[in-house]
Amino acid sequence: IDRVPVRILSPGTHFEIASSERMSIASIYIGETYGASVIDITTGEAFSFSSASADEILHMFQVYSVKETIVYSAATVSRPTTEMIRTMFGIRGSLHISSHPYPASFESPVWRESYFSKMFRLKTLMPVSTALFLTGDSTLEIALCCLLRFMEDHFPQKCDSLQSHVVHSPSRYVRVSNNM
Repeated sequence: IDRVPVRILSPGTHFEIASSERMSIASIYIGETYGASVIDITTGEAFSFSSASADEILHMFQVYSVKETIVYSAATVSRPTTEMIRTMFGIRGSLHISSHPYPASFESPVWRESYFSKMFRLKTLMPVSTALFLTGDSTLEIALCCLLRFMEDHFPQKCDSLQSHVVHSPSRYVRVSNNM
């Protein structure tokens, strides 16, 4: 199979997304692995990703030009310091670390499914996980729930403009750096 590079992304080449007038907010859920979600509140597009590597989450945040980040951690995991979180995920904008645990209802797959259906106003007979490209990864879904709840509290008028959700795929991007 011939593969032709379509675009190259590295920290120095994120111009078309980073330079645009996007307002993206993100959430990070720190559990056994990291879950992250980003919503571009200007377009209503949502992206989520989970990984054991903080570097992949950092890359996702660079691609989507995150301005504000909310961090939740599982009760079973020790929370890193603010400075460690900023360094691990390359956070330059506002950072809010929740001192309260996320609601226990987020743990229920049935509750998450009905919540996603309500927030994205799905008008399809497809299962919610299929319509929103969710993989059944609870870390990813909890991160998305945390971000949607934050939007409900702080940007309620923007909740009406949620359009779509896609799972971020770093394998779609070529990473160019000096650290090979």
